[in-house]
Amino acid sequence: RRARGEQAPSMTMVSVVIPLFNRRQYIVQTIESVLSQQHSELEVVVVDDGSTDGSPDLVAQTFGERVRLVRLPRNAGRSTARNTGWSLARGELVAFLDSDDLWLPDKLARQVEHFSNPEVVLVHCWVGKIDAEGRPLVDDTAALAREFARALGRGYDDGGITETWSRLYTSATVVRRESLRTSGGFDPRL
Repeated sequence: RRARGEQAPSMTMVSVVIPLFNRRQYIVQTIESVLSQQHSELEVVVVDDGSTDGSPDLVAQTFGERVRLVRLPRNAGRSTARNTGWSLARGELVAFLDSDDLWLPDKLARQVEHFSNPEVVLVHCWVGKIDAEGRPLVDDTAALAREFARALGRGYDDGGITETWSRLYTSATVVRRESLRTSGGFDPRL
């Protein structure tokens, strides 16, 4: 309980950007994993990258106004879709999520708390792998954990990531929107 006159703690708005291309079988569950986050001050921006399987219509029918759906006229690639999404973002922070990935309910809450330090620009978290039915891929996840541990031991900087072949998974990152603007975002050639 708050004391009389005490303001509720302000939450940081997070814009979740989901590039979408022909992922009808996964997109509803992906978006539901965002909408069930403990950190509730968020917006969901789905950028359809020229899907031909009806997935954007499914998003519109299932989620309506809870999701901002932007449709690109043709497939331009994930980098262009991500750039379109973050450029429309209203949040101070931008989280990226691939259209076939899922988040655990406390993912955003745990990452957002690190941004209380103004020097923090990007927060990345561990990942686990699952198969198409959602079953854990134990060996793949263990291999990723070993990569992350080596990178952390080396120093989780560009050299540590490169040297250990560790990866910064896009779906596991939250970044300050201003740093995306400053850096120019994703290279559309990639």
